[in-house]
Amino acid sequence: MNYFPAAVLLEKETPFFPENIGYYSPLVGIVFFFIAYSIWMLGLKRYKSTGS
Repeated sequence: MNYFPAAVLLEKETPFFPENIGYYSPLVGIVFFFIAYSIWMLGLKRYKSTGS
């Protein structure tokens, strides 16, 4: 998760991957956050406590 952004900041080569792949890391993080958030909210809707 940190390799590609660090490679961009340190101007290192990333073999077998495009050079600008590190710039997509924040976008991927935001997308996965919203996926996890929507799954969490779905779970909250179906949650029923034991009542104790």
